[in-house]
Amino acid sequence: MPKKDEPIIFKPYPGFEDHPVRMVSFLASLKYTMWLSNVSGKFYRLPTEAEWEYAARGGKLSKCHKDSCYIFAGSFKDYEVVNMTHYTQKVGSHKPNELGIYDMSGNVWEFCSDWFKGYSSENQTNPRGASLGENRVVRGGGLSDNPGDCRVASRYGSPLDDRGSNSGFRLVLSP
Repeated sequence: MPKKDEPIIFKPYPGFEDHPVRMVSFLASLKYTMWLSNVSGKFYRLPTEAEWEYAARGGKLSKCHKDSCYIFAGSFKDYEVVNMTHYTQKVGSHKPNELGIYDMSGNVWEFCSDWFKGYSSENQTNPRGASLGENRVVRGGGLSDNPGDCRVASRYGSPLDDRGSNSGFRLVLSP
């Protein structure tokens, strides 16, 4: 177990240094986030589920068509953005969305800070997740998942200490 100021090091497999970190639990991602914030003097955190979806859809720059927005992060076409192999792909291998963010569909499931619970299907702006629960939200779909699981709207719950082979994370730098 690392000491308080010691980093949690996620060692990539040789030859996969430019691939996303995976096989990480929510607790390990949270611990890394706290360590990075402490040593950098900046505040890093996991995104809320609403922030994750907003970023995946391309934010205000999204090119929605009539009443529908992207099905996948940055595209209506799965083959442009979804990894359908049994291996992670190099970061930036697929088309970015309008915000210039890569790989939010289909490389690794990404942890969000929200607890996994049902929520209203009504139109909402920056909704808050549940205050308690057993599992944390993961979004984005993982390697070898079918395209339906890689849709921007797909969400699942992951136990806090589960180190699934497709679990990873992405950080937000707060002002």
